[in-house]
Parts: sequence; C-alpha cells; structure tokens
Amino acid sequence: MASETAASIREVYPTQHYAAIHPAIYKVQPKDNMGLITYEIKKIGHAERYTAKEILTALGGGQCVLLSNFEVNSQNSLRFVSTSAFTIDIDDDNQVTNPIEVLHDLKNICTGLFYTFSHGKEGKGNRYRLFFSARPIDFR
Repeated sequence: MASETAASIREVYPTQHYAAIHPAIYKVQPKDNMGLITYEIKKIGHAERYTAKEILTALGGGQCVLLSNFEVNSQNSLRFVSTSAFTIDIDDDNQVTNPIEVLHDLKNICTGLFYTFSHGKEGKGNRYRLFFSARPIDFR
C-alpha cells in the first residue's frame, strides 16, 4: 500500500483534520479484527488533529483511521461530531482508470489517494480511495 498527494498550496499551509489513527500497521486487510480495532479506537476516546499528509501516510501504510471528530457515549457507542475530510472508494476492476492520472485530473478538489490492500491483485484491478478535504461538516 502507498499514498500520493496532490501538490498544492495545501502542502505549504496544511489544514488539519480530526482523526483517530489506530497504532497497528497491517500488511493484509484486517477482516476479522474490525471489532477489536473499533474497541481500541473507542478506548483512545477522542480524535487528534492531523494534516492530510499524515492521514494519507497512515492509511497508505496499512493503519486504520476513523476520519472524524467523535465522542464515546455512556453506552460505549461512537457519536460522530464533525468531519472535514472524507474518502471515496474506487473499485476499477477493468483498470479503465490510472489512479495517478485521476489524482492529477482532480488536483483542484482532491487532496490525495491511497491504495487498498487488494490493489493490483488478480481479478481486482485498481483499488484505491480518493481523499478530499471539505469545509467542516457538523453532525450535531
């Protein structure tokens, strides 16, 4: 897995986004561990502020990220408070797109991309996620 960023003023004056980055680094998709990962993120209890580059590095390096400001309520449930970034999942089985060209074409609105665990595997084609920064979205 890896990540790419769009070169722009955003790198010079980086916006920070709330996120919780799980410390474990996975080399394969953690299918059976998602409950434990969610539990451990709840134990962290809050999001920190990170630049898009820091978040893309974590995601591209195999870490799980909760891309939101959140609270954990008395029932131990996550409550999303706000977000200022989001990802869009691209599953291009027929490899019609070139991920780097897509990033270049969207450079004015897309902050970066990262590859998923199944990218380039037989029968899977191009699997990546585009990372977008937005004005904060408040869920309250």
